[in-house]
Amino acid sequence: MDNFKQQQIETCKRYIINESLFGQQYDQLLEMMQEMNVELKIDFNNCYLILAGIEKRFYNSKLNLNRENYLDIFAAVKYLLVSLEQTYEFEKEMSAVNYDSSKLIAVMITPKTSKELPIPIIADQIQKKLQQQFIEARQVKHPYLSSITLYSEPIVSYAHFQSAFKQLRNSHRLVFYKMRPCSMQASMFIKDRQNVKLIDLIPMVQKLQQNLLDGKLENMRFIVHEIMLSLKRSMDVILTYDIISELKKMLLILNLQFRLDFEERINEVLRLEQYCAIEEFEASLFNLLLTFCQFKTEHKAAISPLIINTIQYVNRHYQESISLYEIADAMNVSASYLSRVFNAEMGVSLPYFINELRIRKAKHLLCETNLKIGEIALQCGMQNVQYFCMKFKQLTAMRPQEYRQINQK
Repeated sequence: MDNFKQQQIETCKRYIINESLFGQQYDQLLEMMQEMNVELKIDFNNCYLILAGIEKRFYNSKLNLNRENYLDIFAAVKYLLVSLEQTYEFEKEMSAVNYDSSKLIAVMITPKTSKELPIPIIADQIQKKLQQQFIEARQVKHPYLSSITLYSEPIVSYAHFQSAFKQLRNSHRLVFYKMRPCSMQASMFIKDRQNVKLIDLIPMVQKLQQNLLDGKLENMRFIVHEIMLSLKRSMDVILTYDIISELKKMLLILNLQFRLDFEERINEVLRLEQYCAIEEFEASLFNLLLTFCQFKTEHKAAISPLIINTIQYVNRHYQESISLYEIADAMNVSASYLSRVFNAEMGVSLPYFINELRIRKAKHLLCETNLKIGEIALQCGMQNVQYFCMKFKQLTAMRPQEYRQINQK
């Protein structure tokens, strides 16, 4: 067979494998195979699937690799499999899995003889080759990023083929919790999952907040690690985002309490998609908490529960037309008492604090949106645009339009 014909068949096979992975019905697949090439035969009744690589977002942002690098890596795995084919007597089909933020390689292995294939050995060789290629292409080893290779159980039908790929893909999505160089059966990758509930972790977040306020760094480190260990054992994405939500609420309250300007940094640190592994997230979160501790030591007076609750209330209702009397009523104290205590503990009046918060939110909207000034004023709880502009200039020394012109991305 000439080279052109061989390349044509390989291209058709890759297309067929892609279609089969992504849920194409079997009768339609047969029609496509017949239309493409009469010589094209793929047996889905006696094979294995292997899924290897890393997520696309890490491939691009963490390793700074491009499409040419990916093609080189794909070719390196292909050449490896050519040599393994001869040793272990199997046929292979390969496919680039470029969807759902992936940059993975799928390999279909079909035995040529009745001998049992050493799939764990083949998968391990693929994993090592990929890891080597990533390091060589980037010339640096990322501390939290590894190639994970998962393989299926023996596949006995086309329907089983698709369900096996689904299991591989779902398991590979969870490598965030088990990021380390490894190759294993997909079912074994998640066999140690534990049932962890949000109600069990919320007290740990509360302890973390108290230890941060007390400046107990080692306790903080231990609690953060325990939270991450629980998430790691659960391998539960929804639970992880629920905990991030709890951490965000805690940090935003502290941000207001210490009158910091860390909201943007909090949002960035808690953006889970940027991390390769839960250990990387843990390190970044603890560094943020250390920064809070440093500013906390500069905060002269302790903040009472009354003022913490007041700050929480303001943070929830700043978009509304709230008054000192309304807040005092919600706190079950008199307006004069609340005003006096707030001024003593925070160093500013409550109305000033509310306006400062509103202007801080307005600055974000001016930079990140194209909303009109009047719309921003309303979203920040100020019905009167002229009053909003006056307060904005008092606190920033410039008009809203000027601030947007200078700072808008």
